[in-house]
Amino acid sequence: MGILNKIARSVVYSCTEKPTHYVHVDKPKTLQEYRQVQYNNWCKAKGVYNGSYLPKNPSMLNRKGWLDITANNNNSGKKHFLRKSSGQVVRFDPENETQIDHYHWYNPNPTIPKHKLKTLYLDRYGKPCTERDNSHHLAPLDKDCPKNALKRYLK
Repeated sequence: MGILNKIARSVVYSCTEKPTHYVHVDKPKTLQEYRQVQYNNWCKAKGVYNGSYLPKNPSMLNRKGWLDITANNNNSGKKHFLRKSSGQVVRFDPENETQIDHYHWYNPNPTIPKHKLKTLYLDRYGKPCTERDNSHHLAPLDKDCPKNALKRYLK
């Protein structure tokens, strides 16, 4: 069985493009999605943080090649990080009385032509979503962000 797995992996590898960032895949259906799963597993094994796979401690991003681009006059505790190799930008929002620690993955193309709503963020699948949609709240290490994460202290 091991040789068949190696052959299958090499076919997937040779027939697809290398992904540029981690994007969550539930059940791969195409060869490109299988390649994405291979890349995601490599990211987790090597501790390469990108896309929706982000660390619990945001200072780890600095150690892994991300630039802290937070403004000097920022008093909110929110931190912005830029990944040099891909140009990805994420924002870390710390825990407070209305929310838990989470990230936002900025959409590089935030507007859709002839569309009223701006899609400022990407969800964990790399798809654009609006601010009204709660799926742009990314929990650290690619866990599901609970639906009540922003209201857990509110009664």
